[in-house]
Amino acid sequence: MLFFSNTGSSNHTACDATTVGGQAYSASGSHNVTYTNAAGCDSVHTYNVTINYSTTGATSETACDSYTWNGNTYITSGSYTGTFTNAVGCDSLHTLNLTINYSSVSNENVSACVTYTWPVDGMTYTQSGVYTHTGSNAFGCEHITTLNLTINQLPTVTAATLSSCPNSPLTLIGSPVGGTFSVANPYTGPSTTYIYTFTDGNGCTNTSAPASIIVTNAVPITGVFMSNIGDNTAVVNWNGVPGLGWYEVRFRLVGDPTWTGGGTQAAPTTFKNIIGLTAGGSYEIQVRGFCSLSNPGPWGSSAYFTTLTGCPVPINMYTSNVTGTGAKMNWDAQPAAAFYETRYRKVGGNWTTGTTTPNNKTIAGLIANTDYEWQVRSVCLPLPYSRSSWSIPESFTTLASKPGEIVEESATKNLISLYPNPAKDILNIDIEAESNQQVILRMFDISGRQVKEMEVRANSGLNKIQLNISDLESGLYHVQFFVDQQLSFSSKVSKLD
Repeated sequence: MLFFSNTGSSNHTACDATTVGGQAYSASGSHNVTYTNAAGCDSVHTYNVTINYSTTGATSETACDSYTWNGNTYITSGSYTGTFTNAVGCDSLHTLNLTINYSSVSNENVSACVTYTWPVDGMTYTQSGVYTHTGSNAFGCEHITTLNLTINQLPTVTAATLSSCPNSPLTLIGSPVGGTFSVANPYTGPSTTYIYTFTDGNGCTNTSAPASIIVTNAVPITGVFMSNIGDNTAVVNWNGVPGLGWYEVRFRLVGDPTWTGGGTQAAPTTFKNIIGLTAGGSYEIQVRGFCSLSNPGPWGSSAYFTTLTGCPVPINMYTSNVTGTGAKMNWDAQPAAAFYETRYRKVGGNWTTGTTTPNNKTIAGLIANTDYEWQVRSVCLPLPYSRSSWSIPESFTTLASKPGEIVEESATKNLISLYPNPAKDILNIDIEAESNQQVILRMFDISGRQVKEMEVRANSGLNKIQLNISDLESGLYHVQFFVDQQLSFSSKVSKLD
């Protein structure tokens, strides 16, 4: 029997190396291998081997804040590897060399005067606020800058125009205090101008407008105004002038050709009390200054004012709580009065004065069985005080040192008799008058309260009068007679039941 040899081939593809037919191959090629076939004959087999190779690679990347590669997100710099399949189906190992740079922020706190130009964006701002700018940092990543800006206004700065006498040091005036002057302060020199510069707590600096320094022998006094105007008094005020030694005041009623001297006032005081004015009067007043006695300045512009219409005279006076040694003076309160001045005396004697705030005053140390009279006047604001006229005199008689003691006194040449004394129902009164006159009789109880009053016309000669006292309670009474509003006679009368 005849047997035959045979041949065959196969294709093999692998990555990097493969073993085919018991042989290891790491390169592509065709390889013949002889085998014994089933018939016992040689059999040649060709292996067509294709070897593909794995690859490696590396890349470098730079990113801001984060980078995503091969499905992973990286936020820090480093070397990272990944396995891929290359074009021939083999593994490809790739290395990523990653650099992560970061975004950045910064803040600036700035205070500026009036305006601020921000170097970051070149913008000029005039209002306080928070401003932002987005740019790039040194690594090319986003950089956000925040500006907290405070805009401060310039301070208001002023300098005063001033006057001075020659060779008198002049203290300059600038506001607010604490700045600097463009000339020496105090200043002694000729007339000039100056400026004042001030820097406030925010570091903002401003300068005043130029102000004048006027050096002259004496300048007109300015800023004259009135205060504390009362009925008879007022206060005149004016602006002081550095270097002046004193001031002089004059005043007059508007339209009156004659001035009245108001006196002088030594510097640096810049006011003067004016007294002796007429209530309700319209006045004109002027002030002038002196550098020296022989060189007065001109009178300044007139100021005008009107005094008040009058401090009211107290009314409705009466005496109460009369004893042998004391009494209480009373009157209606006057709303305009700050306090009251009082005076009292034994009729025909010297006055004793006093003051009181309430509308009454108690006096002591009087003589028993003695006729007294008193007056009161109002003292009104404003300062210096204005005073009313004295009130109409009010009279009273202190009680006898012993109850029931009868003492008669007469202040005129009229002869007055009271009988019977004690009396029960009728008190007889004989008045022998030198001339025709009006007589007022007043009767008071022991407390000083008036219980009777009668007015009669007394003719020259003897006048007989009867007074009904039956309605009075028993006790001691004081009887006073007034002729032409003056106390003429007083006596004590006992009333019986």
